[in-house]
Amino acid sequence: MSTGGSCSTSTPSSAADRSVALSELLEHIHGYYKAALDRLPVEETPTLIPRLLDGGVCFGLLDPVSNIIANTVRSFEPLPETHAAEEPAAEEEGERSRRGAKRKAAAEEEARMIRDEAMSEIATDAGSIYCLPPILRDARMRKKKRTVAQRSLEGLVTFLVCYFRHLPCRSCPISSPTTEIALRCAAIAASHPAPANLAARSLSLASRLDQVPQLLTIDGRLSPDAINRLYHKLLEAPVVEQLAASPKPLQLATVRLNRCIKGNSSLERFPLEFTKTLRYLLLHKIHALYLKAIALLPRDALRRRHHRVYDTAFPSHVQFEVDVISTKSLGRVECRSLNGLLALLGNLFPALSEHDAMVHLLRSDASLQDVVFRAMQNQDMSSASYEAAYKAAAEAARHPQPDAQAEFSMSTSPKMFHIVESALRINRTLKLSEVELITSYFSQKSYPVKSVTSVPKLTPHATKIVSYNKRNFLATQDFIRRKVEAALQKYAKEKVAS
Repeated sequence: MSTGGSCSTSTPSSAADRSVALSELLEHIHGYYKAALDRLPVEETPTLIPRLLDGGVCFGLLDPVSNIIANTVRSFEPLPETHAAEEPAAEEEGERSRRGAKRKAAAEEEARMIRDEAMSEIATDAGSIYCLPPILRDARMRKKKRTVAQRSLEGLVTFLVCYFRHLPCRSCPISSPTTEIALRCAAIAASHPAPANLAARSLSLASRLDQVPQLLTIDGRLSPDAINRLYHKLLEAPVVEQLAASPKPLQLATVRLNRCIKGNSSLERFPLEFTKTLRYLLLHKIHALYLKAIALLPRDALRRRHHRVYDTAFPSHVQFEVDVISTKSLGRVECRSLNGLLALLGNLFPALSEHDAMVHLLRSDASLQDVVFRAMQNQDMSSASYEAAYKAAAEAARHPQPDAQAEFSMSTSPKMFHIVESALRINRTLKLSEVELITSYFSQKSYPVKSVTSVPKLTPHATKIVSYNKRNFLATQDFIRRKVEAALQKYAKEKVAS
């Protein structure tokens, strides 16, 4: 089951493993829906059933059963008030007792039939799930073909991919925009009728953990009155102070997980059939590192140097400034970096498989020093030098000057690292003078500059393609810049107003 957004064809063995994993997941989800139906007063308020089938997804910031109940109740209309039927005044005690028992048995049988019928519309076969996470743009159109259990599973995977985009998985504060965005994406993937509404009310419940358990976690079946009180509680705005305090709902989720999993051996394994997923996750981590590095550069230096290595060590022959950085070009250099890291580890530890090398990189936060230390615990190092390993890495990353890059990678300066580490420690941007100081250090090294092969004159057709791509880039850059400037202006006005 890939979490990278692709739906590639699986081999027979991996397809079978995928089917087993999905069946187990769906079995858990079906159990949550059965538990939720047992607690909802569906016989007194039958309108809860269509609400559950439409929007009662099992994801949110509470436990799955509570999420189903809350997402079912959070609706567009208040639930009708119910009143207890009055007993006849003049009736013998025995007859009244017999009538009561008969009505109770009939109500229980009716409730059982209602719940069984609802479960038949909830249950999902693993064979109906083709792609995880689902393609968001198709989710709304495919709603009629998917049960709420299937949509819940798709929403759960989408939430995890969005929330834990950069590994290792660290919980964000509930007040973080990441949490709300992940909830919205999950709701869209699950074809929820009101994604923004679900996200807002999930946050509202999360900010009232001292009150919500009284409504959702009591034993036994909820009364119609409790459902009404929960509905009105969902309408209240989130308590901002509580949201900003801590990621308590996710901490509670961790506690629930620890109750279900004995030890952590199952979390340490990463099956071979999931190697593609492992690569996606590792690329997400490397992407986060690139964003962190980009944030260190001053704006002017970033505009001129984002597309180079170090311009003094490997000088560019064309000056090129940009206002935005293309995610495609960034993605390419990230993939090349991963290929280089894997080649370096393979050169140092010949017996280390690529799969295990990626596991080491993922667990070590892509820190090469930590990975080498981990690998040395169980692997024998080759007799190859570090310089040869760095050269192999440069070649695998398709660097234009692998020999120079190898020497460059081996060159370390305590002064340079002090500058970078200082900026990282206090979360500040490097000064332009500091960038120039780092550049001057490398300018002392003598790297051979590869001669540039003259480019023949482009054909008219090729010229049109280049011109079109340039115009398209500039138009996209202008559009993004205007959107960012508008968002910053709106944020500044809201901050002043508050």
